[in-house]
Amino acid sequence: RSKRSEPDVMYNQPNEQNCGDEALVRNFLYGQLIHGRVFGNICHVYGPGDVFGHPNQLSQIARKSGCIGITWDKQIFNFPPFFEHLSLDGSSLPHKRGQATEDDVHAMGLPIRTGWIDQTPPTSWHATLMPAYQQGTYRDLISAIQIKCRESGARLPVTSRDMSLYHAATAISRTDLKVANRLGENLLLDAEKFATLANLLGAKYPERALDKAWRQILCGQHHDSITGTHNEISFVDLMNSYREVLELGTEVLDGALDFIGKAVDAKPPKDAQPHLVFNPLAWSRTDVTRLSVNLPK
Repeated sequence: RSKRSEPDVMYNQPNEQNCGDEALVRNFLYGQLIHGRVFGNICHVYGPGDVFGHPNQLSQIARKSGCIGITWDKQIFNFPPFFEHLSLDGSSLPHKRGQATEDDVHAMGLPIRTGWIDQTPPTSWHATLMPAYQQGTYRDLISAIQIKCRESGARLPVTSRDMSLYHAATAISRTDLKVANRLGENLLLDAEKFATLANLLGAKYPERALDKAWRQILCGQHHDSITGTHNEISFVDLMNSYREVLELGTEVLDGALDFIGKAVDAKPPKDAQPHLVFNPLAWSRTDVTRLSVNLPK
C-alpha cells in the first residue's frame, strides 16, 4: 500500500500464446481487481518474468488494460534491451527484454541499471554504491526511461517483429490441455452471451458459476501448467479442472438457451414442429445444423 513494491498486473502469468485474446483480457481484469482491492495498489507494468514468448497483440491489450510498459525476463534474441513494440492496431508500449546487461543499457545512452540486488536487511551498503543507485519498482523503471528519453530527445527503437520464439515446443506439448483450454474459453464466451440475453428476459444471471469457471481457466493457463512442463499428477489435476469448466459452462449455456427458448412464441402452423437455432456470433451466418427429431407415428 505504500507503493514500495508491486505484485504484477495479471491474475496469473499465463503462457500467452496458448490463450485466446478474451482470456488475456480477463487475466488483466481479474489481476487488477485483486491487486486494487486486496493489496490496495493498482499495477501499471506487466512483468511476465518466465513466460515463454509473447504474441504481437500483447502491447495493445496491455495498453488498453492501463499498463505503461512491459518487462520480460526471457532472452529472446535480436531485441535491444529497451524498445517500443508496435502492435497490430498501431498502438505500442515500451518493453524491457530479459538478460539486458548494464553495458547494453548504457550503450543506448540510458543511465539505468537493470537487475537484482541483495534486499536482505540491513542494506546499508546500498547507500555506499558509486555512482549512487535508486532502488525502484518496474513502474519506476519504465517511468525513468520515458523521462530520460524526453529529456534527451531520444526515442526507443521501434519494432513489430515476432516475440514468440522461445521454448516453442511448449505450445504443442500435452495437447489435451490445449484442446480443453480452447473448448472452455469458447464455451464460456457463448454461455456469457446467452446468459446475458436470458437475464434481460428475467432470468437470474449465473455470476458465481461463470466466475469460478473463468478462474479455473485462468489458473490452468499458467506458463508452467498449460505448457505441460509438469508431472502426471499435475496433468490429471489440470484436466479435472478443465472438466469442471466444461460442466459449469454447459450448465449455464443449457439453462440460458432453455429460458430464451421458452420466451419465444413461434406460433407454428397446425401439426408443425418448430425448431429454434441459436447463433452465438454477432453476424448472420449460413451453416449446417444437426437435429434429433421425434416424428409422429
